[in-house]
This record gives sequence, structure tokens and C-alpha cells, in this order.
Amino acid sequence: MTASAEPTPDDVVSAAKALHALTAIPDHSPRWSNTAEPTQWTATHTIEHISDALLFYSG
Repeated sequence: MTASAEPTPDDVVSAAKALHALTAIPDHSPRWSNTAEPTQWTATHTIEHISDALLFYSG
């Protein structure tokens, strides 16, 4: 996906596959509070943003 292109179904599948590995991290793990480099967001905020973006683009 380019910066100006709308996400495709393949982009959604790629995002889901990338996020699936995170299901192995327990909800109570302190890792969710760590900053997700190179942003200043926590890991939780980053996951929320990805989820929100996928819902936004799904219409």
C-alpha cells in the first residue's frame, strides 16, 4: 500500500497477520505500556489506532 492509496483487502489480511502474534502477550503484561518505537505511543495506543483505521476504511 502506498501512502496515498486506499487499503486493499490484502492490506487488511496483512495487518491481521501482523497483529495475531500479539495474542500471545497476556492482557496484564507491562509490555502493553511500553512505547512503540519510533512513535511516542504505547503499544496499546498503537493497536487501538490500527483497529480504528481498519474500521474507518471498511466503511
